[in-house]
Amino acid sequence: MPALRPPLVVVVDLADSGVKVTASGQIDFRECMYLVGEATAPLVPGARAQTLALDIGAVTFCDSAGIAALIQIQRACGAAGWTFVLDPVHPSVRRVLDWTGLSAWFGLANS
Repeated sequence: MPALRPPLVVVVDLADSGVKVTASGQIDFRECMYLVGEATAPLVPGARAQTLALDIGAVTFCDSAGIAALIQIQRACGAAGWTFVLDPVHPSVRRVLDWTGLSAWFGLANS
């Protein structure tokens, strides 16, 4: 029997200053659209300056579909006029972002 992988768990916290989305588990082709849906659901275009903070410090695996999901969330924020913050980032995911050259695009400080 194959080992069970932990599910992707997404918690969305709404606040006056914006939204904090905390994800844990794995972001892969099976889970990526779930993350996009949960993270972008609270975006309201034209709302006064809002921030969506995505905490993926407990995401232990992220494949190319997961990276595409992060890009999609960032672009949805931009289209809605929101600020996107990706922090914290699990070291294994950070390595993938560094290798792909996306760390700077996401505004992550040099490590």
